[in-house]
Amino acid sequence: MSRVTALLIGSALAVSMVACGSDESSRPVDTGAGPSPTAAAGESPIATPTASVVPSCGPTTADESGGLTGVWEADDEGIYYLRETGDGRLWWFGTDVGRTTGNTFSNVAVGEIDGDVIQLEWADVPYGTWLNRGDLTLHVSADGHTLTKVEATGGFGGSTWTLLIKCSSREASENPEASQSDAR
Repeated sequence: MSRVTALLIGSALAVSMVACGSDESSRPVDTGAGPSPTAAAGESPIATPTASVVPSCGPTTADESGGLTGVWEADDEGIYYLRETGDGRLWWFGTDVGRTTGNTFSNVAVGEIDGDVIQLEWADVPYGTWLNRGDLTLHVSADGHTLTKVEATGGFGGSTWTLLIKCSSREASENPEASQSDAR
């Protein structure tokens, strides 16, 4: 087992233990269709975008990463890490964990980009207190720096995303071990 694999497994176990702890330490999970709320009372000490954002923008092959790849901040107090791949797909991880107090969310999404419209399927993951899921349609602004919610199901809370850090196709990082295993 490589060191990277061991670290990933260890990190996943740590997140699982924190997110899925005993009943005494866990917060209740909302399985209703309400929006994933954010806390109104105060922020955590690391609640600034610069304190919680550590993007990976290293070298990669051409066409591996598109214009939406980067770190985005939304009006739901979340930070979203987006990756546009060369095949017209968009992947993301979004969370407000560590940025707000009280109810928190973490979600993943994947979907298709068609011009200035993005169609996503999203789901909350148990690194927050919500476990909702649904579909999300976004509009990309002409300059590519703002995403706006057009339609959503499942109670998705965010409605506007603003680009904080852009990772160009020449900057987005790829796991060198993955490239080596693909060559086998």
